[in-house]
Amino acid sequence: MTDTHSQSFFGQSTGLILQSSSKHEPYVFLRCIKKKPNNAWEKPTQGEGKTIRCSLDEMVMILQVLKRKIDSWSSYHKYKDNNTSISFSWENNQEEKLWINIGNYQKCSE
Repeated sequence: MTDTHSQSFFGQSTGLILQSSSKHEPYVFLRCIKKKPNNAWEKPTQGEGKTIRCSLDEMVMILQVLKRKIDSWSSYHKYKDNNTSISFSWENNQEEKLWINIGNYQKCSE
C-alpha cells in the first residue's frame, strides 16, 4: 500500500491534479494547469500553473459540495502573501456539472 496518492482530471484545455503527500498529513494539493497556445501543457515543476494546499477545513467544505449537502462553496485560500479564490459549485440542481474554480483556472466535470 502506498503512502501517497495522485489522481488526474484532464479536459481539452485544463487539467486538475489531486495529490496527497502522505496519508498522515492533514492536507492535499490541488494543481491546476492549462494548455498553452503551442498545445504544450504548463509544467508545475517550472513554476507554471497554480498549486494550492487544501487544509482539513477546506476539504470538509469541498466534500459537502461533492456529496451535494450544499450547492456551492467559495473561499479565499491564503498562503504567505498570496490569496487565491476557490469555488466548487453545481451548475444547477438538475445538472451533473460541477464547476471548480481555482484562481483563473476553471474545470467543469462533464
